[in-house]
Amino acid sequence: MARPTKELEQEMLSLPSKERARLAHELIVSLDEEQQNLSQEEWQTAWLEEVSCREKSAPLDANMVMEELKGQYNKK
Repeated sequence: MARPTKELEQEMLSLPSKERARLAHELIVSLDEEQQNLSQEEWQTAWLEEVSCREKSAPLDANMVMEELKGQYNKK
């Protein structure tokens, strides 16, 4: 029987940082491998979904973003 995701997550977060980094890397690599197995049609569908999401999002003013970031980093 598969373990609940939340249980696995808690266990993984209790690992030392090097082990968490290794695990994160392996998970990311596994996602990349899944993407490499997509057909041309699946890639096109995924890309069109991404484009659609980006088109719906509101554009951000670069100056406003930079000022906000500067404010966050100056607080530290």
